[in-house]
Amino acid sequence: MSRAVIPGLPCASTGAGSRDVEGPALLDFLVELAQEAGIQVRVIPGSGAVVDLPPRSGICRIRGAPWLLLAADESLEDRIEAAATAVRTHAPGALEGRFLPPAVRDRLSSPRGKQG
Repeated sequence: MSRAVIPGLPCASTGAGSRDVEGPALLDFLVELAQEAGIQVRVIPGSGAVVDLPPRSGICRIRGAPWLLLAADESLEDRIEAAATAVRTHAPGALEGRFLPPAVRDRLSSPRGKQG
């Protein structure tokens, strides 16, 4: 199964399970999981301008399909949390019987702020 290349996101190597998964690699791994589960993923480009309500990363439904929107201006941590929430809530079946690196499994099992 090939995966669509999303402008603004790096492509993960196929050996992701054999390396430490943190930072940008963690986001990339979560985005791949979301895509494999049928969640559409798009990056909202940053404007660089100061606005009252800047775009936020999050999950929504468009015509019944789940979409993960990642705001380029948000912190890496906020984008990782949005991707983890999308997979956790909209694609739990995609995780069954699948190897996930410990960092990914931990992130999917505990929302930010509740990690031990």
